[in-house]
Amino acid sequence: LIFERVREELREGKSYIKAVDNGFYRAWSSIRDSNFSSLITCAILYYFGSSIIRGFALNLAAGILISMFTAITITRAFMNSLEGTKIVENPNLLGFNRPMRKEPFKIISRSKVWLGVSSVIIAIGLVSMFTSGIKTGIDFRGGTLMDIQFPQEIEATQENILESVASVQEDLNTNVAEGEIALNLGEPTVISSGDNAFIIRMEFIDEETHNMVINRLKSNISEELEETRFTTIGPLISQTLKSKAVVSLVIALFAIILYISFAFRHIPKEINPWKFGAAAIVALTHDVLITLSIFSVFQLEIDALFITALLTIIGFSVHDTIVVMDRIRENLKEYDPRKETFDDVCDKSLTQTMARSINTSVSTLLTLGALVLLGSESIFTFVLALVIGVVIGTYSSIFIASPVLSLMTKKGKVK
Repeated sequence: LIFERVREELREGKSYIKAVDNGFYRAWSSIRDSNFSSLITCAILYYFGSSIIRGFALNLAAGILISMFTAITITRAFMNSLEGTKIVENPNLLGFNRPMRKEPFKIISRSKVWLGVSSVIIAIGLVSMFTSGIKTGIDFRGGTLMDIQFPQEIEATQENILESVASVQEDLNTNVAEGEIALNLGEPTVISSGDNAFIIRMEFIDEETHNMVINRLKSNISEELEETRFTTIGPLISQTLKSKAVVSLVIALFAIILYISFAFRHIPKEINPWKFGAAAIVALTHDVLITLSIFSVFQLEIDALFITALLTIIGFSVHDTIVVMDRIRENLKEYDPRKETFDDVCDKSLTQTMARSINTSVSTLLTLGALVLLGSESIFTFVLALVIGVVIGTYSSIFIASPVLSLMTKKGKVK
């Protein structure tokens, strides 16, 4: 955000140090509002989440605050120190050698196309949700998860782990008393989570059965087995987690619309600030529904980490949307209805901010791409949800939020 603002100032012929000062000053409102919205989702994650999710929320919030501090102080000091050097005299190195596009992209006039494409995708997803449903993890349906680690010299495989668990089920069926029903482990699955480390998923089990599984793995594979995590969730707890997940999403959306409406309270009276908040919520809901649709169509499992990913997507998406809306707010200061329409203001603002939206998203996707390719299998769906969310969030901030804002503004004028 800061670098793009500085580059705009340099294109207008400002001196380097003046461009840096103006760039930081003009970028501050976008940085403040977008990061505060992300901090709202962090607070909700921390309040409603389990220990692992709370740790993630705390790290995310700390990262946001520290990056704001470093950008505003340390980065600025580095940039000021370049004054008078050959670097600032070279337009290629500072990236302002290419002029900005003067003719804005015609995005608002094609609103029906963008909204139609999204509607079709969401409709397919809703049909899939009602027919195939959503594949839920143990957090939402109840069940057991075990993380186990074997010594490096032991050749453990998914197959022999499954065989050991299956033998426990056979013992349970054999030893069940007459008239009772044997505990069912369901269809256990084993995935690799690292170097000779595995995750076992099965139905809800009690402590006695848990000990049977551990002892069988030790006797069949290695006595030096180490269990690093054991989580078992009954049906009642899973229902509570579902309720907390829905509540956290609703509260996040409601808190963001309130903050955006407050932040944009000084815009012209004919354009209600609540419309900015409502348009942002439409875009966020769009991102959540499309992410859920993709997971439903391809039957990817969702768990508590997926809800964490959804809230993180909401934070990222509103961050990008606020950048565009902040530029609309800035351009509205010179808005003259006799010379241009509100759609013209939106198109101009989208054209001015499109480069930074794409650059921010691509740099984020580079990190997430590394996690998808090189990360543990146990966090694959979590990272995949983030990748989908970043792509869809970038799309919605450009092609959904502003068109919806334009449609709401037109409807208000007709009334």
